[in-house]
Amino acid sequence: MTRRGFTLLETLVALAVTAVILAALAGTLRRAVAARAHATEAADRLAETRAILLRLAHELEAAASSETDRLVLTSGSTLGFTTLAAERGDPRVLAYRVERGALVRQDRSRFAPSDAGDITTVLDRVRTFHVRCFDGATWTGDWAAPRLPRAVELVLGVDDGSGRTSALRTTVALPLGRSG
Repeated sequence: MTRRGFTLLETLVALAVTAVILAALAGTLRRAVAARAHATEAADRLAETRAILLRLAHELEAAASSETDRLVLTSGSTLGFTTLAAERGDPRVLAYRVERGALVRQDRSRFAPSDAGDITTVLDRVRTFHVRCFDGATWTGDWAAPRLPRAVELVLGVDDGSGRTSALRTTVALPLGRSG
């Protein structure tokens, strides 16, 4: 006698195997979507951090140097300087520091009192902000000399979203720091 179809038992076994395979694929797909979202968020975070470092480097490259306008670095984590790369047209005094896990930027006119100016948060979830200055011979974490250093190293560490710190580093050569 020839068989012309599947038995009920064979059909149920095939459906059970298919259900197990589909459940495994669904779990894999959920994990892949979550991993992609996490990777995209981390990449966006690093791109934002890099953009902040590039902006800061641009402002530092246009730093002014005189007896009254100087670059001030305190304990390697607070940076203040006068820059000529001003959006408003006049020289600006800028200060960067970390407050409550965020990198903040204070922007004021060179002629305004030191406690005046706009304070804005430029980057959240900042874990570290380190600055060092190079005088031509050594690197130091403090700087208040009347002339600019030859170079400034900036390190910005941000929370990568998985409990680790992603650190980006750049070194800016200051054109006016070579003289003197």
